[in-house]
Amino acid sequence: NAFISNGSVIPVSIKTTGDIKGGERIKIGGEFIAGGDVFLGSEAVIKTKLEANGNVSIGENSKVMKDVVSDGDVVLGANSDAKTIKAKGNVTIGHNCSVSKILSDGSVTLMDGTHISEGIEYRGSIKIGGGVTLEGTIRTKDRGEI
Repeated sequence: NAFISNGSVIPVSIKTTGDIKGGERIKIGGEFIAGGDVFLGSEAVIKTKLEANGNVSIGENSKVMKDVVSDGDVVLGANSDAKTIKAKGNVTIGHNCSVSKILSDGSVTLMDGTHISEGIEYRGSIKIGGGVTLEGTIRTKDRGEI
């Protein structure tokens, strides 16, 4: 397991076989790959893709400049941005987030004010808060388009 302290700037890749817990205001410049769960505090900046064999939780006011890929659940904190989120579990997107696309083998929850620009594919249920903007196709993985 690895811990990244508050305010750390890591210009290289991070690859671990275990969990990664990060403090607030961390910046990762290279690949970010965890063999377990990932928990990042608020104001994190990940400049490439984030991959985890477990669950991923990203704090509010964060930016993931590429994709988030998880074998578990993904939770993106309020006022955060990401490209595609691909999860084998459930996906929860916090208030006022901007995400390109969601691919989930579980259920999807979109909190108030979220913007999805390229669609959603999901297997379970979908819960949508107020003021959510959805663009692109919304499709269940088993039953076709809605």
